[in-house]
Amino acid sequence: MWSGEMCVDMSKKLISERLDSIRKKYGELLDLKQVADFYKYPSVQAVRKAHQRGTLPVALHRFPRKSGYFAKAEDVARSVDRMISTSNN
Repeated sequence: MWSGEMCVDMSKKLISERLDSIRKKYGELLDLKQVADFYKYPSVQAVRKAHQRGTLPVALHRFPRKSGYFAKAEDVARSVDRMISTSNN
């Protein structure tokens, strides 16, 4: 296996570990309070404002028969990976 493949495999493994950790703590969907906690926003209102401005690092979704907005655990894990890869460049 050449180094490029090793990097991809390592990245997938780290995303998988992050995702497992996020799912254990928050479940499959994070509500706005959990999003605020995960990303260290001071409040749910700050999360809403970041979402309105387009600066929230993760997409929020609405689901039938659920009130409010939610972030998918997988999206949260991928956003962390993007932040890390951006900071390493």
